[in-house]
Amino acid sequence: MYQVETTVELPKELFPQKTDIRSSQLTIEAVHFINQVLIQIRYNGEMNTTYEISPKSMNTIKNPTMGFGNSVDYFQDDADESQQSFPNHLANYQITTRLGNSNDMKLPVICTEIAELYSKIILPSNVDELETIDSPLNRTFMITMSTKLWYDNVEESDITTNRDFQKLIFVLKTIREMYKI
Repeated sequence: MYQVETTVELPKELFPQKTDIRSSQLTIEAVHFINQVLIQIRYNGEMNTTYEISPKSMNTIKNPTMGFGNSVDYFQDDADESQQSFPNHLANYQITTRLGNSNDMKLPVICTEIAELYSKIILPSNVDELETIDSPLNRTFMITMSTKLWYDNVEESDITTNRDFQKLIFVLKTIREMYKI
């Protein structure tokens, strides 16, 4: 078992509050087991939704024009674009809502991005020393978080801005800094 935790102040431009009574805090805790990583993302100590993210087979789109004609006729460059692979990251995971709104489409995408960070950067670095060369691990992720991070309800016109993307980048950066990677 391996455990790591961090607490940071949230930038007011990304996470506005209706009242200025106290500053907002983001606390991230991760507990690594041999078969699972538990991740808690708390907004001012609150959590209200849980997702289980299980890895599936690595799916890629081999030929983006399959079924729409022969792409070789259209691409005559040295690099044949019909042979390129495009990763489909959302298809790499099965996401199950354990607690919360199962009709929410935003939070599973956020959880997928967190799982990608762990799968591509954190777990391969073997910071928890649980993975050995002869037994590579395919761990599931249990992510519990506060939906208030993503739905601040301060301004209705804010829906069309890129604030959600900036929030996601902030959370991913904080997770990465927690591991000192």
